[in-house]
Amino acid sequence: MNQFVTAPITNAKADWLVIYEGGTTDSFEFAYAYEEVMAVPARLSITEKWQHNVLNPEASADVDDLSETVDAVYEGIDIFGPSFISLAHLDPRSVQGEHLAATLRATFPWRHEVTGWDEALEVAREALGYAGADPDDALYGLVDN
Repeated sequence: MNQFVTAPITNAKADWLVIYEGGTTDSFEFAYAYEEVMAVPARLSITEKWQHNVLNPEASADVDDLSETVDAVYEGIDIFGPSFISLAHLDPRSVQGEHLAATLRATFPWRHEVTGWDEALEVAREALGYAGADPDDALYGLVDN
């Protein structure tokens, strides 16, 4: 008997589902599918870690919290590759600008592989402005100042 652990992909907390499948198989396709299903919890966990402060406009921007965000971004890139990080469809009023700036800085070497990177740069500029921070300072080196 095989056991799959998976979760629905939503913006809310994941409700884990355990799915059992009876029988045996030695097929390559089954092994590949099993591997992909088992990666779902890891992908969700790492996504939640790097987005935790980025998607919270009230998040603290102290060095420990910023480091936590950057560490999670690098963890995701290390395990799943740079295309794992998606910065598409962000709302400047729904993000913490300094955490988004830190994420942009961490993903800079892979900016062409990160979905929405260029758009997120403008979102960060706006979010930082809403928060009263200097966008040119926080985004220094990422934009033409």
